[in-house]
Amino acid sequence: MAGVPGIGQHVPEQLRAGDRNFAAAVYGSVLAAAVVASLDIGDVSDVVMTESLAVTMGVFYLAHVWSEAINDRMHDPRPYSWARLRAVALWHWPMLQSAIGPLVALALADLGVWSKPTAVTVALAISVAQLAGWGVAVGLRTFDSWPPALLTGLVDGLLGVAIVLLKTLVH
Repeated sequence: MAGVPGIGQHVPEQLRAGDRNFAAAVYGSVLAAAVVASLDIGDVSDVVMTESLAVTMGVFYLAHVWSEAINDRMHDPRPYSWARLRAVALWHWPMLQSAIGPLVALALADLGVWSKPTAVTVALAISVAQLAGWGVAVGLRTFDSWPPALLTGLVDGLLGVAIVLLKTLVH
């Protein structure tokens, strides 16, 4: 495929050097929010919550990279190379990047900077803000106009708000 050395020609066109995988970023933000919200129910320590979020994000990232690599291999049977695998891993990297803010918020509770409830609130707020930001970025690239970009950001942000509301209802 043009633009990404070592990637098969049948990999989706959006997997080009310089493009950002907004789907992985949105998915990562939703996953991080869902993990934080689900772990805040019950008697889970802040350290366990931080470790669980990190491990869950890592496992989901590896699963996405592996499944994309298998798909790439099925459509392009040339011998698989580290360059192809690296390109796929980089394509899904925004999924892990989206967990950095929530992880930092939880880690600050681990360090005693603030309480676990504050860490959870900040982690969820970061995830919702990221979702809105990804939506605006995608909206601007898609529509090249602020009103639909803001609407897209609102819709994405509402995904995170829905997770927070479900957490509140269950908690």
